[in-house]
Amino acid sequence: MFLLSGGEELAFESLLEQLVQTGYRKVETVYEHGEFAVRGSLLDFFPMGTSHPIRIDFFDDIVESVRSFDPDTQRSVDKLKDVQIMPAHEYPLDEAAIGRFRQSWNAKFPAVERQSPIYQDISDGKAVEGIECYLPLFFDTMHTLFDYLPESAVVVVADQVIEEAAEFLSDVQRRYDTHRMEILRPLLSPNELFLNTEQLRRFWNKYPRIHLQRNETERKHSVSVGGYELPDISLDARWSEPAKKARDFIANLSVPVLVTADTKGRLQHVQDVLGRMQIPTSSVDSYAEFLEQRQGIFVTIGQFQEGLWNSEHVILTETQLFGERAETTRQRTRQKAFDPDTIIRNLTELKPGDPVVHIDHGVGRYVGMETLSFRAELTDFVTIEYADKDRLYVPISSLDLISRYTGVEAEHAPLHKLGSDAWAKLKHRAAKKIYDVAVELLSIYARRKATHSVSFPDTDTDFETFCDECEFELTVDQAETTKKILEDLQSPRATDRLVCGDVGFGKTEVAMRAAFHVVQAGFQVIVLVPTTILAQQHYETFTDRFANWPHVIELMSRFRTDHEIKVISERIATGSVDIVIGTHKLLRTKVDFKRLGLLVIDEEHRFGVRDKERIKNFKAEVDTMTLTATPIPRTLNLSMGGLRDLSLITTPPANRLAVKTFVVPYNPVVVSDAISRELARGGQVFYLHNKVQTIHNAFEGIKHLVPHARVDMGHGQMKKRELERVMSDFYHRKSNVLVCTTIIESGIDVPNANTIIIDRADKFGLAQLHQLRGRVGRSTRQAYAYLLTPDDDVIFTVDAKQRLDAIVKSDDLGSGFSLSMHDLEIRGAGEILGQQQHGQLESIGFTLYMQMLNHTVDTIKSGGMPNFEDPLPMTHEVNLETTALFPDDYIPNTHTRLVLYKRLASLTTQFELDEFKAEMIDRFGTLPESAEVLFLTTHLKMLAQRKGVKRVIAGERGGSIEFFPEADLNPQSITLMVLANPRSLRVLQGHKISLSELPEDVTERGYFVERCLNRISLMK
Repeated sequence: MFLLSGGEELAFESLLEQLVQTGYRKVETVYEHGEFAVRGSLLDFFPMGTSHPIRIDFFDDIVESVRSFDPDTQRSVDKLKDVQIMPAHEYPLDEAAIGRFRQSWNAKFPAVERQSPIYQDISDGKAVEGIECYLPLFFDTMHTLFDYLPESAVVVVADQVIEEAAEFLSDVQRRYDTHRMEILRPLLSPNELFLNTEQLRRFWNKYPRIHLQRNETERKHSVSVGGYELPDISLDARWSEPAKKARDFIANLSVPVLVTADTKGRLQHVQDVLGRMQIPTSSVDSYAEFLEQRQGIFVTIGQFQEGLWNSEHVILTETQLFGERAETTRQRTRQKAFDPDTIIRNLTELKPGDPVVHIDHGVGRYVGMETLSFRAELTDFVTIEYADKDRLYVPISSLDLISRYTGVEAEHAPLHKLGSDAWAKLKHRAAKKIYDVAVELLSIYARRKATHSVSFPDTDTDFETFCDECEFELTVDQAETTKKILEDLQSPRATDRLVCGDVGFGKTEVAMRAAFHVVQAGFQVIVLVPTTILAQQHYETFTDRFANWPHVIELMSRFRTDHEIKVISERIATGSVDIVIGTHKLLRTKVDFKRLGLLVIDEEHRFGVRDKERIKNFKAEVDTMTLTATPIPRTLNLSMGGLRDLSLITTPPANRLAVKTFVVPYNPVVVSDAISRELARGGQVFYLHNKVQTIHNAFEGIKHLVPHARVDMGHGQMKKRELERVMSDFYHRKSNVLVCTTIIESGIDVPNANTIIIDRADKFGLAQLHQLRGRVGRSTRQAYAYLLTPDDDVIFTVDAKQRLDAIVKSDDLGSGFSLSMHDLEIRGAGEILGQQQHGQLESIGFTLYMQMLNHTVDTIKSGGMPNFEDPLPMTHEVNLETTALFPDDYIPNTHTRLVLYKRLASLTTQFELDEFKAEMIDRFGTLPESAEVLFLTTHLKMLAQRKGVKRVIAGERGGSIEFFPEADLNPQSITLMVLANPRSLRVLQGHKISLSELPEDVTERGYFVERCLNRISLMK
């Protein structure tokens, strides 16, 4: 263990060697503890014991900066003074340690030296699973925590710790007795690995012991230091000179000015902006260094909440320059480790052999990326192979023409021929079909928007009281979703919002707040659920949550008799029932609501076709809120198409842990051990066997394997009263192992159940596996999912392997949204309005289909008619005639470069571009010139798109600006632009302006083009 500090001199290569020796693994991108990555002078690594990975910037052998960063966004978070680096493992794997291990093993287990795979793997330097069980073999002597405590230490002992320790040791001894006879996996005895309770007492009795009670400490508040009020100097993109206010303010100051930014990347962006304003700046390392200055404009990294203007100096923050968006960005970075936008954008990652679609040439296979000389400049090209081994080279400036093909599995994707008209015909047919789909979609949603629903009033003190009664604090996403739903309810138009949140992330609480607001206004609420068990659970949850309020809640499911259903229906018609929770029983019963105000649908995709038609009738009249943990592709498509309001709840509740997932061949010992471990800590277990014909055998098998367990059985073909009894007993802990079918899939909530074992997991779909895994891990305890597979690999399909790989990799909290995209890719994307998951999308792929659909919808909305021959937006070209790329010595990994190029091509706003540039600098260091040119070119393309410009060529010897013939230009703006630059600009025929006498420096040349484009305006 050693300390690394900013400003310290340390040999870079020596540090890398130390990381490897202490067990850190070299990777391309750091996501997990124990990993490190090198990019030029930047070192990323994730030390053990830290909540965030660390990024170190070296200048030669000097540690220039130490920063933490977010592993999901790869963006810097905070600047640190130092970082403590601990070994990645408890055990060393250098040559000396492996030698000690081999010697100790041979002395301890002389008969199983060569046969044991564990011995062989560790001898080869592999960190095998369970290596910790052999920890004493790596050391001459073992130490405990108490060996490292100073004499002055105070030991804090929790209640019942001896009892808990004794129970743990008893469990360890039982497992040792069960497995001690395994020849190829010999075990050390428990007393060689653990302290017993007497040893524990003896150690801590050397120290004073205390019990502590945790108290909340008062938060410190910021202090105002006075001064003058800063004027509004934020940049305004609507002006021809967006930075005029800032430039005028700074130019009139006679005191030094400091501009601060949160990170190195943000600082680079600030310097770029000031450079475009033609304001020279100098860098300072600290606020103290700035205070020594007498005149000038300075920039530094610092996190000031507000700016300052007094008689001695001025401090400006990003918020002053860029408005609230800079503050919003900082808050988002800190509050959300899991950004749904990032998930969606990163789905375009490619690997060699993946099918891709080029808008003009059809479906081919991605080969790789090459750097070639083009027009005397180096450019990166994406290579796509088509039929007959023909290859197409696509420059990175045209990556927006490429999308990943997802329609069927990769091996079944089509392969088109370059130069053939087959692709044009396919695209033409798809465009016509998409037009029909778009018209129907718009018709449906137009009817909704034309339908007047109840406009509910603002929230009142009763609503605030109801919210305060919730025992948990809302997460950021829950609060934002609640706000959006309340806005929906206050709108006079019927709304339809999809709330996508991972299992147990609090969708029900959001729904209950919406329901409360509606019933308080005197209206009724329907809560529709797909299963009887889930209906019962929702009924109990709502009843408990509304216990302090006089609202009547009823349940309509097969747990109710026909007579009870009839009575409830009559009470609904008279308005005596405020909230009704029901299954398809409610849909198939004639019920007249007196004043229906809100429809809440949980897991809509689980309903049948007939029930969905009835749901559609309800939707036409009232505000609708649909809850789902993993949206099926069709639902997701509608949301991504912008035709349905979408809220994502991706922030996990406080102290929630991700479910640890294992894929293992069926083994009775594994099953017995997993169940016994859970029961030993007072928990409960789901054992899922999805064949009713053989579930009784599975039930008897579990009782035999774990005789001390209280085992019960539940499935959908049981009598309803018996099933209700089984589920109630399990919920109330009368049984602790439930052998069941997928009847538990939708929403059943048993917080004490934290292990699920799924038999024949290879038979389930990805979304279904995700739902089933979500039955556990709904408390603060670590939960486990065991996915059992057959021993014979031949039984597996390729799809099944992909599904199981995806579910294991996606064990992060909040992964349901990205899982649905995996499912979309594996099972094949569905038609937007069709019942089947295969069809039209197979010909052109999901991504291109959605691009065409969105563009068609926008065209129809604006009163235009889509062009079936060219069904996508016009493309724009900007060429500064110099190298524009991410050089391979800046980003060595080809795949990473491609992902970044694709992300860059998908950006649509200047704000997104600025954020991406800051991220690049944070992740990879200062941008080289060719990367700066690439960002400048992308910025100019965005500007060209807004101004009706088709092509800009601006080299040292001149060039031109070419407009689209249909661009509705303001002639006066063109005239003024030319008059302002008479030596450089001249109007030509064919919608062109020639450029001459341009600056030699590419940055100045780009800024000149930017100023020209900013002067162009379109007719309103």
